Amino acid sequence: MSVSHLIYPHLFSCSCIGRLMTYKIIILFRIYHIVFNCIAQLFIGLPLELVHKYWRIGLVYLLGALMGSLAVSVTDPNVLLAGASGGVYALIAAHAANLVVNWDEMEFAILRLVALVIFVGIDFGLSVYSRYGNPEDANGNRTSYVAHIGGFVAGLLMGIVILRNFSKKSWERVVWWIALVGYIILVLFCIFWNIFYPYYPRNC
Repeated sequence: MSVSHLIYPHLFSCSCIGRLMTYKIIILFRIYHIVFNCIAQLFIGLPLELVHKYWRIGLVYLLGALMGSLAVSVTDPNVLLAGASGGVYALIAAHAANLVVNWDEMEFAILRLVALVIFVGIDFGLSVYSRYGNPEDANGNRTSYVAHIGGFVAGLLMGIVILRNFSKKSWERVVWWIALVGYIILVLFCIFWNIFYPYYPRNC
C-alpha cells in the first residue's frame, strides 16, 4: 500500500475514519513544509502553552487537525492530505484569538498581529501554488491547502472557547457561545456531507 493511498482523505469509507486524525503524523510532504511546521509549533505553540497550559493548546491543535481533514474531505477530496498544517494553523489562529480576547492585556499586540499576517501569508501562498501552480510530480500528486483554512477557522473558534480570558467582558460571553456553536455546526456539516453526499468518492 503506497503512502499516497494512505493519505487521500476518503475518510468515511472502507473503515478509514482513523485518517481524520492520523494523517498529520503519517508524512510531511516537502522540506519547507517540515520547516514551517516545526518553526510554527516551537515559536507559537510553546509561548501559548506557557500562558494557557499545555492541555488547552493540545486540544486546540487536535481540533484544528480534525477540522482540517474534514474541510479537505468536503471541498477537495481527490488530492493528497499530508502533514500537520491543520493543527499548526489552529495554533496560529489560537494566537489570533488570544489577541482578540486579551488585546488590552497584551504588550505589542499590533506587532504580534502583523507578524502573524506575514507568517501566514507566505506559507499559505506557497501552499496555494503547490496546489494549482506547481507542475505535478511523477505520480501526478498534488497536496491540498484547504486543511490550512479548516485548521485556522477551528483554531480561531476554539481558541476563543478554550484559551484563558484574563479580563472578561460582557460581549465576550456572546462571542464564546457563537464560537462554540459555530465549530460544532461546521463539524457536523462536514460529517453529514461525507456520509450522505451521493457523489462522494467511495474508494480507499
